[in-house]
Amino acid sequence: MEEKAGTDAVQVMLFSGNPHTRQAVMDAAGLSGSFDIPPIDWQEVATPDAVKQNFAEDRYAALVLDAETYQEGGQSVARWLNIHADKVPPIIMLVARQQDEWMSRWSGASYNVPAPYEADAVMAALRKALSQTT
Repeated sequence: MEEKAGTDAVQVMLFSGNPHTRQAVMDAAGLSGSFDIPPIDWQEVATPDAVKQNFAEDRYAALVLDAETYQEGGQSVARWLNIHADKVPPIIMLVARQQDEWMSRWSGASYNVPAPYEADAVMAALRKALSQTT
């Protein structure tokens, strides 16, 4: 499901193999962001291949990747993008535990949000990431 926002919306790709995780992140961010960030047009993807196929430099203001996706998680995808793409937007990594932050940094993620994906943590990461690109 892709949330449609206005023409001034920023595009954010959200990768997780778990539809409940994707919904939890979008719910935490709210339908139209907050007063200090623009509305978000979410593009949901469920597989690493979909991330790689849909990724286009300069299209996304940020990427939200789930490190806990089965088989190939967000950290692997982030590392691949950082090696193969010329310009990668800020990456927010969804992690099971805050202790996994070191691996997210190694993969090229700018920010981490530990589970459970609470509104304050999701919004803080989105605010920082979007301030770099908008």
